[in-house]
Amino acid sequence: AGHPDAALADCERLLELQPWSPVHPVNKGFILLERGAAAEARAAAEQAISLAPDFVDAHHLLGECCFLISDLEGACAAYQQAVTRAPLRADFRLRYAFLLRRLGAFAQAHEQCAAVLEAVPGDPAALFERGMAREGLGDAAGALEDLDALLAKEPPFTEALLARARLLTHLGARADARAAIDKALHLDAHNAHALDARANEALARGAWAEGWAALDAAAQAPRARLAARNVGIWDGTGSPRILVVAAGERLSDTIALARLLPLLADRGIEPRLLVADPADAALFASLDPRVVILSDPARIDPAEEGVLGVALASLPQLVAPDPALWPRVPYLHAPPERLSAWSHARSAGDLVIGIHWQSEDGGRVEPLRGAPLDAFAPLAAIEGVRLVGLQQGPAAAQMDRVPFRGRILRLESDFDADGTFLDSAALLHHLDLLVSVDAPLAHLAAAMNRPVLLAASGATHFAFAGDGADNGFYPSVRVVRQEQPGQWGGVFTAIAAGVEMGKAENHEHK
Repeated sequence: AGHPDAALADCERLLELQPWSPVHPVNKGFILLERGAAAEARAAAEQAISLAPDFVDAHHLLGECCFLISDLEGACAAYQQAVTRAPLRADFRLRYAFLLRRLGAFAQAHEQCAAVLEAVPGDPAALFERGMAREGLGDAAGALEDLDALLAKEPPFTEALLARARLLTHLGARADARAAIDKALHLDAHNAHALDARANEALARGAWAEGWAALDAAAQAPRARLAARNVGIWDGTGSPRILVVAAGERLSDTIALARLLPLLADRGIEPRLLVADPADAALFASLDPRVVILSDPARIDPAEEGVLGVALASLPQLVAPDPALWPRVPYLHAPPERLSAWSHARSAGDLVIGIHWQSEDGGRVEPLRGAPLDAFAPLAAIEGVRLVGLQQGPAAAQMDRVPFRGRILRLESDFDADGTFLDSAALLHHLDLLVSVDAPLAHLAAAMNRPVLLAASGATHFAFAGDGADNGFYPSVRVVRQEQPGQWGGVFTAIAAGVEMGKAENHEHK
């Protein structure tokens, strides 16, 4: 304990003495994994599996290695092997359920949790995972039932309280949701997820000072990236020559808040946006010629004169708390060199509508903000409408199952392959309308000032929150909200009626 170098040396000696044993490469792999050496740990796991394909701990190790490098499919496959070989291991089943849920496979995740709860009734971890799977399946009442049962056993379960708050918001019980967030913050006042939930809740009701303060406090990971480069944090006073602005993982927030960067340039500050994912860098190249986009923290030189840093989420509080005073849209644009490649999306005489039905942000599927593709059927029934499926990832498979699949233009597998939303931005430029759930793509279309009809549940991003069709952030977006939690029928009937009316008005003007 506490001597990893010696432990690694022991593993190597044991491997020399017993090269046939899978135990030693697995032990070596877990030591390497604790050090963050995922590639070497993965090689050790694969060595153990080659020696003994049924050695379950080797599959467990491989799953954790894959997860560390964000290979969720690989992690899921490894844990499937582990569960097959050790079906009584509840910890393996629940890890497998977690990974399935991250991939949007909620029904399969539910099955794994049910198996654990059958063997161990009332298991808190299984109740939590099943609740999250039920959330993904649209069973908000069942999810709340599981979370309430869990919290009766373990009241100080911060993530369960936050999940409960999210579900209550979706169901319209905002006061109860606020109370759940308060409890979570009472347990851990510095929990980034709880602070983020407080920020979204406060901003949704227009409490700018409270909301921006919470969003600033939640931005711990971006500040840690700056601290790792020994960059001092700007407190809003003075005018540093260069300000490195670190974005968080949620692309929706980055798109919404990048709008503030030109305000720094107006003050004579050179803003440098450090994106969370290098693939996002090119998307923001059109933001403002005075804004430098950084994809690699290594490009930050803390010794450079006049350099400070700040989290992007801190800018509203420090620079412009009132969204009414933010720069106007559009502030993002499609890459000019890609526009001609997607001009064929236009169709003479047809209304071309992009559709997007599942939200994934920061590497997580957000089931409460998504809708099943079959809910879009009223749009497909409109004569003279051409649909373009803009969904990517596992949810795109729904196009194979809906009755109107022949009405949807599908994109090639290499769409957006060389950068986040680069092809999407060019395609949005040519579309007449985007009909989308609350997702990063809707924020991009709004930042480009493209027309959007947004299908919204009760749990929306703060930019789309409110009661009516308008919002205080994006003038080109009209929000159509659920009248009953979880019921999308009325939303898409209203959207289709709006499209029909718009078509008729356009015909009259021609």
